[in-house]
Amino acid sequence: MSFNTALSGLRAASTELEVTGNNVANASTTGFKSSRAEFGDIYANAFVTADNQIGSGVLTQDISQQFSQGNVSFTDNNLDMAINGDGFFVVKDDGVSTYTRAGLFGLDKENYVVNNAGARLQGYSADDLGQVGGTLTDMQVNNQGLVPKSTTSIEETFNLSANDDVLVVRSTSTDGAGIGIGQAGTDNGYLAGTIDLNGVQQNVPSADNLSAAEIAQELNVLQGVSANATTTSTLTMTSAYPVAGDDLKINGNPFTGNSADELAADINAANGLTATVDAGGIITITATVGQDLSFDVTDGAATADVVDGAGGTIAIDPVTTPQATIGGTVDITLENGTNLTNAMASNVFSANPALSSLVNQFDPSNPATYNHVTSATIYDSKGIAHDMNQYFVKEPTSIATAPGTWTTYVQVDGQDVGPNDVAGVPSPAAFKLQFNPDGTLDQGGSDRLVISNWTPRGSGDAVGVLGPQDPPTLPIPDPATSSNFEIDVTNATSFGSPFAVNALNQNGFATGSLTGVEVGETGELFARYSNGETKVLGNIALANFANPEGLIALGDTGWAESLESGQPLLGEPGSAQLGRIQSGALEDSNVDLTEQLVNLIVAQRNFQANAKTIETADAITQTIINLR
Repeated sequence: MSFNTALSGLRAASTELEVTGNNVANASTTGFKSSRAEFGDIYANAFVTADNQIGSGVLTQDISQQFSQGNVSFTDNNLDMAINGDGFFVVKDDGVSTYTRAGLFGLDKENYVVNNAGARLQGYSADDLGQVGGTLTDMQVNNQGLVPKSTTSIEETFNLSANDDVLVVRSTSTDGAGIGIGQAGTDNGYLAGTIDLNGVQQNVPSADNLSAAEIAQELNVLQGVSANATTTSTLTMTSAYPVAGDDLKINGNPFTGNSADELAADINAANGLTATVDAGGIITITATVGQDLSFDVTDGAATADVVDGAGGTIAIDPVTTPQATIGGTVDITLENGTNLTNAMASNVFSANPALSSLVNQFDPSNPATYNHVTSATIYDSKGIAHDMNQYFVKEPTSIATAPGTWTTYVQVDGQDVGPNDVAGVPSPAAFKLQFNPDGTLDQGGSDRLVISNWTPRGSGDAVGVLGPQDPPTLPIPDPATSSNFEIDVTNATSFGSPFAVNALNQNGFATGSLTGVEVGETGELFARYSNGETKVLGNIALANFANPEGLIALGDTGWAESLESGQPLLGEPGSAQLGRIQSGALEDSNVDLTEQLVNLIVAQRNFQANAKTIETADAITQTIINLR
């Protein structure tokens, strides 16, 4: 009996050595789970008291798997995956499902996600809109390019500072005693002088007899000032209309005609001059850029009356007064916060120019006419990118306009995209934004920002893409049926903090080619494209079991279900009791080499001890035999 007992011990020790050796051999196997030999003692069945029972050895009750978490090591492959927590990847080969913790995945020639054995990873596939289905299937990466998508929606979150000023401009004109007064000769009589601009003295006009155009040029170089000039006079011929030999020169150029209309037509043919004729034959002449109007009849027989801006008349003739000059007027616009005062030593400005105020007129080419601007890239139906600019203008409070009202203007590629005017030309797209006293958007008092008159163009010409639809279909269809899009500003605010765009997203994109694949921690399989877009291809499934130790080991770090394990409980990573996925990482073997080496020593000692039992029993047997 002692021989059998010792032999069972040898078998048990040998089994333990095999299990431990297998663990040591797989210490670097990704996803490997160590095993443990579990033993039980043997007693013969007999009707004896407990005090008289003698054991009959040992047997191996089970080789159990230890499904504790292994360490996670990071890699450079996005399709390498480790499970943090419970669960198994589901892979299928020839219709047979197996379960594994080894996340060594890649793509085969058909772009299926497979492991090293060629088994396909299982999950839930997504449709073209990224909606994930509920049927388990092979995970596949579609390597076709991403087709372009037209912008149909823009979502903005921004703050328009409640402390911003309404942009008010002030205007004045050259209103001195010498402005527009006719002068005999070739000088306009304007005198040099100075003005104060925000308390700083400026030499304007910088010299005597500068024309209104020259004075405007000097003003335009000053910060916060813009100016333009015009000069107007009337001309009445008091002799026969000038023909060849009866020269009438204006600004050095001769003009002729047999009637007031013919003379006006000849003047209109000149650069920078316009002329109109009234019913009495009086010709009104305007120098559109503000140069002086100098009349000269020196070389002919023509005579005329010239009326200046103050209504004074100068009679010109070849003998007494052959020349007369009329100076022009300069219209000046001062930006918000700019002051013009204290004109001195000049008959161009009065001592304290009269200023009038008006609300700025929005002009996208003039930053002084809007408070803020933001921009976004949008796409037409062919994936061509376009620049959308959005301007914000604070409005003054009035009977018709409540406090906290702004106007936002929208342009695309510098084009107005508002409703067409009577001539069929798009008008500026302007929308009212009304804010509540707490700074949130008053949606009932604000306009809906719908752009329905945008014709996408490339290089200035229509490029055959979807055009506008007016009136628009609301909500705007997606996928697009037109170039229309809507700007959602629901989360806009007007607090006291500075202007800031906190979020700006639009749903269009250009065509793109596949550049990579990524996996989210809850199993989403994303395709990444060259246009910066991502698309959900599906969701990786995990499985768990009521009794994972009951799984059947198949090799290649795979297991199969059994009656003892129970049926697989499938779900998305992070749901129920399932763990989450770490992309670009692998779960190491959970073998503790130090522990296993100790187990080897113990198994060796046990083997030697049981061998000693056999040796001792053999010696006793030999002694008994020798007694005969």
